[in-house]
Amino acid sequence: MRRKQNRAFPVLRTTCILLASTLFLFAALSSTAAVLSPGVEHLQFVLGPADSPANPNRVNVIKIDRAQADISLRVGFPYARRNYPAKEIVRTIASRYDSPPANDVLAAVNCAFFGTGLDISGPVSENSNIIQPPVDSGDTFAIFDSGDFLIKHALTTSGGTLTFADASTTSIDIFNLDRLADTIAVYTPDWGASTGSTVQGTEIVLSQVSYPIRLDKQISGVVTAVQTGASSLNNAIPAGGLVISARDTKATFLASKVTVGQRLRISYGTSSNNFNNTRMLVMGQGWLLTGGVANTSNWSGYSAGFIGRNPRTVLGANATHYFLVTIDGRQTGVSVGMSFQEMADYLSTAFGITDAVNLDGGGSSTMVVNGALANAPSDSWPPGTERAVASAVMVVKRPIPAVATLTDSFPSTGRQLPWDDKFTFNDVQAFSPASPGGDGYVMAVRDPSGGLESTHVGNATDADYSVQAHIYLEYRPAESGQERYGLFARDNGNFAFNSTSYNGGYCYMMMYDTTDGRLRAGKTTNGTITDLLPAVMNITTSGWHQFRITCAGTNIRYHLDGTQILNVTDTSYSRGWAGVAYNESLTNNALIHGTRVDNFSLAPAAPAAVQDWVLYN
Repeated sequence: MRRKQNRAFPVLRTTCILLASTLFLFAALSSTAAVLSPGVEHLQFVLGPADSPANPNRVNVIKIDRAQADISLRVGFPYARRNYPAKEIVRTIASRYDSPPANDVLAAVNCAFFGTGLDISGPVSENSNIIQPPVDSGDTFAIFDSGDFLIKHALTTSGGTLTFADASTTSIDIFNLDRLADTIAVYTPDWGASTGSTVQGTEIVLSQVSYPIRLDKQISGVVTAVQTGASSLNNAIPAGGLVISARDTKATFLASKVTVGQRLRISYGTSSNNFNNTRMLVMGQGWLLTGGVANTSNWSGYSAGFIGRNPRTVLGANATHYFLVTIDGRQTGVSVGMSFQEMADYLSTAFGITDAVNLDGGGSSTMVVNGALANAPSDSWPPGTERAVASAVMVVKRPIPAVATLTDSFPSTGRQLPWDDKFTFNDVQAFSPASPGGDGYVMAVRDPSGGLESTHVGNATDADYSVQAHIYLEYRPAESGQERYGLFARDNGNFAFNSTSYNGGYCYMMMYDTTDGRLRAGKTTNGTITDLLPAVMNITTSGWHQFRITCAGTNIRYHLDGTQILNVTDTSYSRGWAGVAYNESLTNNALIHGTRVDNFSLAPAAPAAVQDWVLYN
């Protein structure tokens, strides 16, 4: 990373610094504070006997406002790919991703524990894509699309599943790691430019993959090539695609099951589908804090030396901020490091951190700020050198994109927009009657196994826009149980609609119930429905209807078939994704029909009079 000009605001050097957001007075021998960007601070402390039983110590902290829309935490790898030829120091890893203003790396720390070769401990997810599924029993720190977080010990996987065009399935043995004898492996663009295979077998190339590939989500792609023999070696991984690679008997099996033009599906299940909408996923060893309390019961499996005083790298959070922290150590008279208990006490007292995970430490502990080394790693101290590591957590600033104009008429060839499904790939199918102006094809949103399903487009930062679609409202009063169809706007990133599961639904919505024909317009809060219509509205004849939600600042307007049915002022949700949802409580999954949707569009919001004329004329 090129050395950036110092963008910090005036530096404070005091014997006592008050951190305004945490409501406490913290003493230190010396301290500095610099603003790297709005919502991102770099804090440095030198601790003495009055500050901590562990002293002296040098502390570096990156404090990130969770509400800052242009800032995110990202995972980086040596050579900017999972299939790196060698490990690299944190400064070099960060430099490979640093390309301001599109991708401005403000700071970075080392991340996961690692072994030889490509061995990295635990699951890794970056930019909402799985790069490595859960494989270890450590402590996983997840950041969701909503900006919320969750820590879980021993997140495990039920394995990967490949579903063929004939609906039969087989297991996936390897994901983004070197293929072994008699295995099936999957390679995504995060792995590298090509598969790297050196032994002949079968490689299936897929395009039009419905990324991102999340845990407990089924993605789908179309087969564009079936490569065998010499052509099966080291195939290129297409942008927006992937390669399925197999050896030995599994190569023969794979070649017999697949032909060009077929649609295949891939999924990875876990022990907790609350991780379905993770934006970033990393694993540490040692869950230091939970709910503001030292999580001592988690430490019993570690050795005294491991939980004792060492250099530390920590990822932590509270209700308003994320924190990246390094403590230098193994430097007698300068910085001695901290134990798990000392670290937990210090983080909670000094910064109000409530939840934290210990990342790789010791000689790996490194912090880089604006391209420069900020701490003093313990390897070869003095003067200190940086250890080559396998991954890094980076603080990245990106411009907030403008709301894009999006349309999808769901032709027979498939979906036109990059829809992000929650659990199941929601395909295009023939349907009668056709929608107004439609071609007889629709997207059907439903999970055949039952329950909730949704699919969405847009960005987390989308604020002022109109979203509309034709939805077929099927009145089914005699059915055992009901279906619920919906259109949503400004979703917080859980995509849970009216469910209290999966971290709860938070969005503006229009929804229809099939048993009584009731139409609602309003919002959901942790899955609880608030119908803002002044009177109950029912539609008791099956047919196509156009739903539309317009969000412009705090003004939220709802239209049915071109007529405004509700105009309210509401401050619950300021930005978020738009999409289509489904939920059901039927007694038999064979009764599932799903939300049939057509003529979807999303456009930037305009003044009410102009907006109405543009969309309806």
